[in-house]
Amino acid sequence: MADQGLFGALLPMLVMFAFMYFLLLRPRQKEQSEHENRVRALKRGDEVILTSGIVGKIHSVEDQFLELDIANQTRIRVLKSAVSILSSELKKASVKAEVVNAQNATKA
Repeated sequence: MADQGLFGALLPMLVMFAFMYFLLLRPRQKEQSEHENRVRALKRGDEVILTSGIVGKIHSVEDQFLELDIANQTRIRVLKSAVSILSSELKKASVKAEVVNAQNATKA
């Protein structure tokens, strides 16, 4: 009987852990893994936004560093880990924002 009481007490905790894992942790880990793969695949000419908000076009790629063109004759060297948004993600975000703005305009 004591085993049933212990199992009954642990069951809700196990269900909550499974719920948290599949709805919160796993999707975030998958998203992070995909982002890391895209950062590894960066090449010359790709446009990126850094975590600091700087927008630039990749001039060269090294193991851990990128050299970005951020203005005419202005290059900076940054860590790959500083890349926040890739140009493909930026385009998706801007298209999504345009759709939302269009929907809001038709409602007004």
